Amino acid sequence: MNVRFFDVLMRSQAASKILNDVGENKLSHAYMIIGADRTALDSLFDIIGCAVFCKNGICLKCPECLRVLNRNHGDVIHIEPNP
Repeated sequence: MNVRFFDVLMRSQAASKILNDVGENKLSHAYMIIGADRTALDSLFDIIGCAVFCKNGICLKCPECLRVLNRNHGDVIHIEPNP
């Protein structure tokens, strides 16, 4: 993931709200995030997955983060919308 793009996503309202909930161990069962940019949404979901499972914050390099980013983490399910 591009570092600049990562930084922009991390400053978004959606990321701030959800990452704050992760940090306070108050993650909700569902969040609704709506946006037209599919790449940004997918990347945001990856960041959230890393935040939940990474033991180093959001390092994007550890085995947990790599499994999330490579979409092969057993606890992260990706559901694709109908075309």
